[in-house]
Amino acid sequence: RRVLFRSQQITAAYQPGAPLADQKAAQKKALKTERDRIADVSYNDYALTLAETKQQTSVADQALADASAAVDAAASADAINKAAASGLKQIAAAYQPGVPLADQRVKKKQALADTATKAKQFIQSDRTLTTAEKKTQLAGVDTKLTDGEAAIDAANTADKINKAEATSASAILNVHQR
Repeated sequence: RRVLFRSQQITAAYQPGAPLADQKAAQKKALKTERDRIADVSYNDYALTLAETKQQTSVADQALADASAAVDAAASADAINKAAASGLKQIAAAYQPGVPLADQRVKKKQALADTATKAKQFIQSDRTLTTAEKKTQLAGVDTKLTDGEAAIDAANTADKINKAEATSASAILNVHQR
């Protein structure tokens, strides 16, 4: 009787886990949710260029595919959990924050100042220009530099900062006319 009672207690205590297929589906859903979160964070990081955001999203997509395959290949609940945990870490690692916009502005304004210095050197060394033409063109470089710095300061995304610097650098170099 005692053995039968203990056997019934043991049987009653045993609770089977969820089917492996259900566990895999739940973990793959969690992986997809994390991938979507990382993509949203990346797309909302204005310190990243669009190209950087796309690259990070691509890395997250690959990590999702790899983790989903590992979850599918897992043969036990522990292996499923291990594959999912590893995949979540890999997906999260895909996002790398961009350089702060203030730092990007400083760097681009320095590049613009360097471009202006080079343009002034070209103008100063141009023997085909009169002194009056040189003064006019040098003043034009200063104006384009000031305008470019203002455009960089007004830019509110990494892409806009890059575009402002490139456009302004071109404008500065185009001041020199022979």
